[in-house]
Amino acid sequence: MLATPVELLPRLAGLARVPVGPFETAYWAHRAAYDAGGLDAAYWDAVVTAAGGTPTDALTRTLTAADCEGWGDLPRVSRLLLAELAAAGTRLGLLSNAPLAMARWVRGADWARCFEHLVVSGEQGALKPDPVVYGLTGGLFAVDPARVLFFDDRTENVDGARRAGWDARLWAGPADCRAVLAERGVSPAAATASQPGRGLESPPMSATGPGGRG
Repeated sequence: MLATPVELLPRLAGLARVPVGPFETAYWAHRAAYDAGGLDAAYWDAVVTAAGGTPTDALTRTLTAADCEGWGDLPRVSRLLLAELAAAGTRLGLLSNAPLAMARWVRGADWARCFEHLVVSGEQGALKPDPVVYGLTGGLFAVDPARVLFFDDRTENVDGARRAGWDARLWAGPADCRAVLAERGVSPAAATASQPGRGLESPPMSATGPGGRG
């Protein structure tokens, strides 16, 4: 959600030396199992084979790294929003449907410091909109569910969050997010994306999804 890398799939297909169309179809067809904790090799072997390519261990490593970098390289506008919210003391949580490799990558990213808690489906074995992941995330913050402001780019995930009692909104970009935050009385502090902020003590909490797949 915070990153929507439109050139990622063509780049991955190019690395695999297969046509983009069948690669993209297989990429999404097998993604849920991967995001639920599936192994890198099992996922990329299935995707590359379905697209007419030849999977190898080296290709798996290459595709895994490129996939993580593609989803994890946030645009400046998203980095700035996170930095300002963190600097203002807003408690931030990341709830993402993403594989184990992405979970490891995110924890090493500079912008991850903005978040108090990171909940990634690959580590939990459950995907949004499973109630389990909302319960887990809410429990980490120990606040009234009605105080949780959640953004996601998928309607089913927003609906799942609302069933958990959260104030859930469909993501429409950083500008819309700022407007919603203003309605809630949250004013992001001026900050730079290279300085993600200090402590994260003050509510409300904003839980966001990091990638275009929810």
